[in-house]
Amino acid sequence: LEAEQKGRAAAERALVLAPRLGEAHAALSNLKWVMGDFLGSARDLREALRIAPSSPDVAELYGRLLLEAGQPERAVSILAAASALDPSVDLSGGDLSRARAFVGDWSAFEAVLEREPKDDTQTNLHFFLMARLASWRRDRAAAAVLRPQVESRTFLLRTEVLGLLDLIETGVLPKGTEAALMEWGRVIGRAKRRPMFMRQIAAEMLAYVGRDDSALHMVVEADALGLIDVTWMDRCPLLAPMRSSPAFMAVRDRVAARAKEAMDVLEGRVD
Repeated sequence: LEAEQKGRAAAERALVLAPRLGEAHAALSNLKWVMGDFLGSARDLREALRIAPSSPDVAELYGRLLLEAGQPERAVSILAAASALDPSVDLSGGDLSRARAFVGDWSAFEAVLEREPKDDTQTNLHFFLMARLASWRRDRAAAAVLRPQVESRTFLLRTEVLGLLDLIETGVLPKGTEAALMEWGRVIGRAKRRPMFMRQIAAEMLAYVGRDDSALHMVVEADALGLIDVTWMDRCPLLAPMRSSPAFMAVRDRVAARAKEAMDVLEGRVD
């Protein structure tokens, strides 16, 4: 809770000191995104885009919102342009790789599969993202490539990544995985983004082993926290068996409605 307060204070201080700087508005937008205040995030992002439309930081946030709000093709275009200006953009969120996978372009995944991260700041994101995308394809060959890279390193999400690789290679949910995901996904203070995300990951892993009822329960919990990622609901390959379920469709409609609200704010149709 103290970290939340400090983060908000820093972002608001930057905005007071530099109200005409797009990055200051982007910082506040990003903070609100982490908190799960997607309408507030969209509002600040709209101002950031007005002031600094060519900023890579602003473009990254723009692409991320487009990606989750059901417009992955537009997101690919925006994020690719941002990454060309600043290659660290994709490393900070993995959004471009995820967006390309959602539109059926796996070339970037295949190109970086055997390329290890350059430094420790990239390690957690790189391996978690690679393992997640490999699970979407049920790609045992990719998991076999990743395993020695992961096992030779020590990093924060190592256990979780190895669990994902075990799942891909054996088709069995590793013991303790659900408890670990729920621990990572605990709601602490007002930050909702990570709890939503960890429930998405739990849903994917449960769906992988055919436990669709349990997976749907995780989706429902993410929805209750305010999920707006309608692209994930529509395009994640692991969720395909659930999409004809009335319960899934009801959740999907609520998520889509929130995504539309955020886009309406971002594009100025509502305040």
